[in-house]
Amino acid sequence: QDTVLNVEFLESYLKVKGLTPTEFATIIGVSNSMLNRAMNGKRGVGGKFIAGVMTNCNDISFSQMFSCVSELPKGNKKSKSA
Repeated sequence: QDTVLNVEFLESYLKVKGLTPTEFATIIGVSNSMLNRAMNGKRGVGGKFIAGVMTNCNDISFSQMFSCVSELPKGNKKSKSA
């Protein structure tokens, strides 16, 4: 399973907190481009992203911000096992 971002929740959170996506990326310790790709569904989120949110945003629960899915984000392919 892969962990994906709940974009609707994040957009609402940013609005309530008065933060830009760039400011949020800085707070959680990821690049703006990484956040942008996750928000646009072009990639899932990794350990650094998840840890950054859970460490720096005490008012967000894992289940609010993330969900686990079986399929990969657009543009990604499962690697073939040898």
